[in-house]
Amino acid sequence: IDSNNVEIIIQLGLVNHILKKYEESDFYYEKALILEPENPLLNNNYAYSLSERNLELERALEMIKIAIDSDSLNANYLDTYGWVYFQMGDNEKALEFLEKSKAINNANPEVWLHIGDVLKKQGKEQEAIDAWEKGLNCAPSNSDLLERIKKNKS
Repeated sequence: IDSNNVEIIIQLGLVNHILKKYEESDFYYEKALILEPENPLLNNNYAYSLSERNLELERALEMIKIAIDSDSLNANYLDTYGWVYFQMGDNEKALEFLEKSKAINNANPEVWLHIGDVLKKQGKEQEAIDAWEKGLNCAPSNSDLLERIKKNKS
């Protein structure tokens, strides 16, 4: 493996994040940032990873802004932008960007999951369940969506 190939390093960061090997994931993302600090995919993925763990949210916000500045119509970047704002406690801004993401790609179960989480946090229980169910239409076996629906319908 070419140790300076940013695309490969980003994928190693992503794979380790999925495997919940966060120390390794952060290592690869940090290495890639040294090589290409303005890489939009890298900044999106690392911002999402940090926000999922509720870590360094100000830094995550700066990173996702780099990605958004490069492609303001990328549904995945908009989802991450919304998710970072949600983790920061700004539900209005979170919903604004998640809705923009959904308008571009309404078949992404992750966006529906996040919209549901924001709505739940706002006390809109039924709307949250409706969003999660729409996500389930896109991905019928998504365990995160199934779990939230089951937990909130009981």
